[in-house]
Amino acid sequence: EVSPPAFRAHAPKKRLEGRLSNIGSAALDVAETPLGHYKKKVDQAVQRSWHRARVARGDFAKFGSLKVRFWVDRSGKIVELKVVRRDADPVMEDFTISGISNAVLPPVPEELIKKTQDGRMEFDYEIIIY
Repeated sequence: EVSPPAFRAHAPKKRLEGRLSNIGSAALDVAETPLGHYKKKVDQAVQRSWHRARVARGDFAKFGSLKVRFWVDRSGKIVELKVVRRDADPVMEDFTISGISNAVLPPVPEELIKKTQDGRMEFDYEIIIY
């Protein structure tokens, strides 16, 4: 196995953004690139999982919004998830965190991992309940 180089030139991190809502369908702005294709796959998996969690427990949630950030490792596992902004009740926060955490994500393509500084992809999601 080849170890990664000890020094890497600075490369600005890319943060991929998405939006989840209980009303309407998601609009993806995805380019025909490896990054665009991966973002679309992640977005579809996160949406499916979040909507399942919302339907199961969402009747108890009031309107509100959250912003979450999570990191995906090369195997497609969410290795860290945090709430960046809260304006929602605890029920919404709970099903959002569990819904995103339980999403089954594809592995990150090697060509994208090579472009990261820490071997993880970073995603931000804005979640809104009307």
